[in-house]
Amino acid sequence: MVEARIARFLCAPLALALASCVSFELRRELAERAVEEEGLAELEVGATDLEQVLARFGAPLRVLELDGEAALAYGWLRAKQWGFGVSVPLGDASGSFDYASIDRRMRGVLFLFDERWVLQGWREGALTDLLLDAGRVRPSLPPSAAP
Repeated sequence: MVEARIARFLCAPLALALASCVSFELRRELAERAVEEEGLAELEVGATDLEQVLARFGAPLRVLELDGEAALAYGWLRAKQWGFGVSVPLGDASGSFDYASIDRRMRGVLFLFDERWVLQGWREGALTDLLLDAGRVRPSLPPSAAP
């Protein structure tokens, strides 16, 4: 009796796999170039300007406005993802299920500038947290012009 239940339990996934499409995925992803510590060490708060930051690090991912001042956000990630999917024919229709596990922790640096575009400092950390704390992302309407 127990053996029959085990056999049915093991046969169900096998039957499902034979009557359906099963896929597996393993992927590694690298995006953007990390801001190196050596590059940060070359910066001088109060002296380095926007042109020097752009020359050293290239185009930012985001430009933000912070109470009349501005910030440039740079980010990078290394991600590993795995997942699987199953699609099962059900008469005239089909059912599907997908699952993916992704470990993404985009790191970043937020460079802060005054109204003259002179560097006032920078913050490092998770890019999502830096952007949440930062302010409005350009292009955006000033609060007085918002509907």
